[in-house]
Amino acid sequence: MEFVTVQTYLGDILHIVGIALLVPVVVILLILIGYAIFSIGSILVEYFTERKTFKAEMPEFLAALMEAEQEDIPRVIWESGLLARQKAALLTVFDYRALPGESLVALMKQLISEQESRFARRTSRNSTVAKVAPMVGLMGTLIPLGPGIAALGQGDIVSLSSSIVIAFDTTVAGLASAGVCIVISRIRRNWYEEYMAATENSMATLHEKISSMREEGLITETKPSSYAFLFRSSLRGKDLQAVPMPVVVPEDAAGRTPTPEDLDAARAVLAGEPVGLNEVPEAAVAQDAPEILDAPPETAGAAVDGAAGEAVGAANGGE
Repeated sequence: MEFVTVQTYLGDILHIVGIALLVPVVVILLILIGYAIFSIGSILVEYFTERKTFKAEMPEFLAALMEAEQEDIPRVIWESGLLARQKAALLTVFDYRALPGESLVALMKQLISEQESRFARRTSRNSTVAKVAPMVGLMGTLIPLGPGIAALGQGDIVSLSSSIVIAFDTTVAGLASAGVCIVISRIRRNWYEEYMAATENSMATLHEKISSMREEGLITETKPSSYAFLFRSSLRGKDLQAVPMPVVVPEDAAGRTPTPEDLDAARAVLAGEPVGLNEVPEAAVAQDAPEILDAPPETAGAAVDGAAGEAVGAANGGE
């Protein structure tokens, strides 16, 4: 007798818990449906703003990269048809081409890893929803069926019908959310695999090109150049005439005041007109670029102004 009482008591507790979970389950399903709709919009935006800009012909690009002279490599990368972040990564490697072999390889691995992490975060969200939504939908199916069956035993057809409607609706919501996210995750995974293959092949070719230039004694720079910094700045749409460019004096002309030609050459790169390697002034990226690039858009202009003032002041002898 006592066992039956305990069993009944525990069953009542589970019933209360199950009924209490129905509202949170429905809320979660509504959130998942909203995320699925958001994902549809986000992949359409990604297609028109990113996917359609990926027009790289890899065999031609890799061949052009290997055949280019050192001063033409930034132009080849700039006009490659790769995504903006891929161009920025390749230009960063080229900027630091004077690094020792192992250090340069480590930099390349870091840049590739950053892109992989970014793509993994995007696909993981869709994959998570695709796995969770059916489970939540199943919970929403089973929870109302208990009271519905009990109502059937009492002849309450109205309550039974209401419970079945809720059960079917939650099932459909869970499966629909999962289906949308599975399709989007698959599409993005295919895109990102293509992007990563292009990045890795480009990095390998650029590394081979830099190695051959090093063997030929063509790499004489000791400071990083500024192509990646100028490229990222150009993507921010700054007013090129209003924002002074951060400029430092090249090693072979220490003490020289930056000329208007130096600033014009830098602005030409920002305006999308790549110029020769020797025509671009060294930018103050070694110490100022991380701060500028990490600044939010509303303060990026001020950060560039500050860096430019310090760099030009240093070039003028601290006046």
